[in-house]
Amino acid sequence: MTIRSKRRGFRHPWVFAAIMCAALPLSFPTASPAADDAAGGEPWRVAPPEELGVDPRPLERLREDLRVGRLQNMHSVVLIKDGTLVFEEYVEGFGRDRLQYTASISKSVGSVVFGIALDRDLLSGLDDGVLDMTLVELFPEYRSVIEEDPDKALITLHHVLSMTAGLEWDEESHPYSDPRNDWNRASRSDDPVRFVLERPVVAQPGSEFEYNGGLSILLSYLVEREAERKADEFARDVLFGPLGIQDLRWERLPSGLTDTDGGLHLRPRDLARLGQLMLDGGTWRDEKVVSDEWVEISTRRHVENRNSPDYGYQWWCGDLHHHGRADYCYLASGHGGQAVFVFPDFGIVLVVCQEVFENPMGSLNGLAILNRYVLPAVDPASRPAATVDLPSRFLDRYVGTYELGPVSLTVSRTEDRLDARGSDGTSTELVSLGGHVFRGTLLGLLDVRYEFEAGADGEIEQVVATFGFRESVMAKGR
Repeated sequence: MTIRSKRRGFRHPWVFAAIMCAALPLSFPTASPAADDAAGGEPWRVAPPEELGVDPRPLERLREDLRVGRLQNMHSVVLIKDGTLVFEEYVEGFGRDRLQYTASISKSVGSVVFGIALDRDLLSGLDDGVLDMTLVELFPEYRSVIEEDPDKALITLHHVLSMTAGLEWDEESHPYSDPRNDWNRASRSDDPVRFVLERPVVAQPGSEFEYNGGLSILLSYLVEREAERKADEFARDVLFGPLGIQDLRWERLPSGLTDTDGGLHLRPRDLARLGQLMLDGGTWRDEKVVSDEWVEISTRRHVENRNSPDYGYQWWCGDLHHHGRADYCYLASGHGGQAVFVFPDFGIVLVVCQEVFENPMGSLNGLAILNRYVLPAVDPASRPAATVDLPSRFLDRYVGTYELGPVSLTVSRTEDRLDARGSDGTSTELVSLGGHVFRGTLLGLLDVRYEFEAGADGEIEQVVATFGFRESVMAKGR
């Protein structure tokens, strides 16, 4: 079973059990500062991981696993700690100066560009209630289209940014090449803005999250209208220029609008610049690029999602579960697992680039890199717990079937080991970490934590499975 797939966003095909039930000599970066100079930007400072308090051993394991192809379909990984580049690796013929198609990372970059436009009062300011502006106030030239449906009077800029506008939209039932796909139809339209605004309201604005690339295009249009220039041209001056990013490509739709849904191509190191900009509250090398108010509000949780990370204003966010703890992060994410992860508490930016299409492990690769290599390297508390040998006579209490809706997990015992098998056919050995806590590993990469809980009579009643951004409670069948 798979979680609902969204082609360009974070929700790609997942092994459902990985979420719900499972659902060398040390070295350091050999990056040359001249590489960034050649691209027109001030070079990253490069240092050995240990200089920044980072354990190099997990990162060397990551480097080796990338080189031997244990992580499939990868292109590059870049890690920044406290503003310093401490790790990078390129595989499959990719190099640091090759542009990467970022897919829906474009939405998050478009959000930054839109925030800069608000900072410059091109539309209105945050202090002036701009987030409460209605569609008619935002798009008066489309008044006749909007007012055909009275329910659209309730839709505000907040709903557009958080993808909770309640408009009818489907970009997942059919491939993007299929003309029945709403994004396909919008992107090919002579007037994408009209196409989006004509969609009927099918849910109370603010009540449901529906991933909708058309809403991202509305932001592109607003920037273009108010700045009186193409959004990508505006972005070159107000965002990419200050960051020292010159080598990029941002596609435009046939209508001429900049494709802020998914058309941006950037180098991995420059994606890291964008992450560092957000981590530093909108400041890059002592220059204010975007207000800290916009950084805070756009990466804040506005929508809680059940089977994917939560959502801000065109940024994903949430508590990432790893090794018995959870830490807040936000991320820009694109189809195929392109991602820029930002962990404020750890001061790190992680860029993961990989094959965009035909890459079912995409999102899982990024989470595996965080769980197995990066977080254990930057935080001693994130390292995997030691395993514990349990006497076989204690194992029978965990045997049984655990359920959450249509999903089930069957735990069985064979002599002195426990195995868990999901309803989708995936399976793993459960290794004891002490107490009622076990760890499973799926597909050779994905660590899932299982914590069994007993009732007042001492009998096991449920298991809590945590992985990535989800925590799932499954009740034991009777």
